[in-house]
Amino acid sequence: MNMQTGIATRSATPMTMAIGTRIREARVAFGMTQETLGARIGVTFQQLQKYETGKNRVSADRLYFIAQVLGVPITYFYPPDAVMAAPAAKVVQS
Repeated sequence: MNMQTGIATRSATPMTMAIGTRIREARVAFGMTQETLGARIGVTFQQLQKYETGKNRVSADRLYFIAQVLGVPITYFYPPDAVMAAPAAKVVQS
């Protein structure tokens, strides 16, 4: 909580920060500016900057679009230990 305003604040989670860092790394490796990538995924460069710094979380569908534009699998944005720790999908048989 911000003690001056009394407004609750959220800090970025380690996962949000890691995903943002990977977005930036992929964008830079691709030679794309924040303005260009933002336009391609339908957000302003300021919003993309917030994703990259972890200030705002990226929705699953937006992350999918980013992966498509940059030509990387969506799993690229997750730390390797997070991908390995994800529970396996269970198949329900009827």
